[in-house]
Amino acid sequence: MPALNFFAYLCWGAAVLLAIIAATAPSDAVPLLAVAFASVVSGVLFLAASKVVLLLTEIRDALAPGNALPRAPDQAETEPERPTRTLGEIQQDIERIKRNL
Repeated sequence: MPALNFFAYLCWGAAVLLAIIAATAPSDAVPLLAVAFASVVSGVLFLAASKVVLLLTEIRDALAPGNALPRAPDQAETEPERPTRTLGEIQQDIERIKRNL
């Protein structure tokens, strides 16, 4: 999101300006540095929010119908190596194993 990135850079710019002002006015340094630190944290949070929105947008676009990626030829569905067994065959095998225990 360009707007969130813009606000992040704006916060960082404000933090730099506040730090410069704090360096030139030692009497007001502590409050100005506190606001500068808060501005840096806000910039980081804006940048993180931008990355989250970008990631969620990519996920949404990937899950949207009609955007499915085509399968590669080597990933095509193939017949299983062993034939599918019926429920009766599985039950017979379970009974045979119980007898052998």
